[in-house]
Amino acid sequence: MIELNAFRAPDVDAVVALFTETIHAVNAQDYSDSQLNAWAPKDPDKAAWTDRLEGQYTQLAWQDGKLLGFGTLTEKGLVDFLFIHHAHQREGLASLIYLRLEFEAYQKGISRIYTEASITARPFFEKMGFSVVFPQEKEVCGVPLKNYVMEKDLLERAV
Repeated sequence: MIELNAFRAPDVDAVVALFTETIHAVNAQDYSDSQLNAWAPKDPDKAAWTDRLEGQYTQLAWQDGKLLGFGTLTEKGLVDFLFIHHAHQREGLASLIYLRLEFEAYQKGISRIYTEASITARPFFEKMGFSVVFPQEKEVCGVPLKNYVMEKDLLERAV
């Protein structure tokens, strides 16, 4: 059984490990080793992670004490993170977490949500009703990474 709950500071090790492993396993199909290492360094700043995640609406998916995925939403409607463990891709977990984030945005009166989707994640967000606003190249630790600014109008859903 999948359990969803909010981020707590003791969860940071599991979240950072999942993020790092997923980037290096799943996104390797679309990004170079130097890009992956810049995006998900082996020695992340866990205090910065904790601060960032505590400042957002978070949903963590657990099963039998193991973190399977997580997603976050900022007050401005940014889906900042949405990552599923590499061994649990295509099981519906991303949709489950994403729909919780979207519902939270809708409940808070956020009319537009957006994300900066990786090349790898773009098809998922398109499936969820997002449109590409523009492609961009973002510099992370001095290394350029291509992604897509994407958005979804939540008011269309309410009509």
